[in-house]
Amino acid sequence: MSTDKGTITAYERAFKLACSQLVAKNPSVVADLAAVRYDPSAHRWHVVFLGEEYTVEYPSGQVNRVDSDIDRPRDPEDRGVPVTHRILMLHYLLKASGTRPSGRLKAFRELPGGDIYVAPFTARTIKPLAAVFGSHGAALVQAGTALGGHPVKVGHYGVVINTLPRVPLTLAVWEGDDEFLASANILFDSTAPDYLPTEDLVVLAGETVRACARLAAAYA
Repeated sequence: MSTDKGTITAYERAFKLACSQLVAKNPSVVADLAAVRYDPSAHRWHVVFLGEEYTVEYPSGQVNRVDSDIDRPRDPEDRGVPVTHRILMLHYLLKASGTRPSGRLKAFRELPGGDIYVAPFTARTIKPLAAVFGSHGAALVQAGTALGGHPVKVGHYGVVINTLPRVPLTLAVWEGDDEFLASANILFDSTAPDYLPTEDLVVLAGETVRACARLAAAYA
């Protein structure tokens, strides 16, 4: 992800806009729709994102990581909670519809507007996933499990990760050999658009791959 000043400003603007939209929401209703816990005495939601717990203040939208005993490697450039993570959590709370995951998987192209974003999606998620795990598929399952996921029979190695309470992603790799190059895919539950817009799903998938890659490097 680009970190130039213009991009940072754009992300910060998106975050501030999302914060302003929280005011119109009933926090208890949001908690039910998003399958998160709301603490009315502290005025905050508790959201599990990529296996870690965060609090989101209502109505300010401030996001904080909850201290835990989990020893998990993080991006050394992260200071506090990355703005992309904050945006994803706020957008999830704002858009949550309450529909439960169906178990029906869709390719990215099948999502609303997926054809428009397929190039950045492939560059940000599929290519790095294949590059990191194409010859180490078992490491993907290990990393995904550490993020709270579980193995599935998709590809040579596959894992489902609940990136947010009602947004499971299925990551799969097909290991390469002398004849075929390694390949990968990320599949979405059919209800994913009920919780995040397609552009956000690109970012979410990219952050999930990055998290898996950091864990795999730490375990190596």
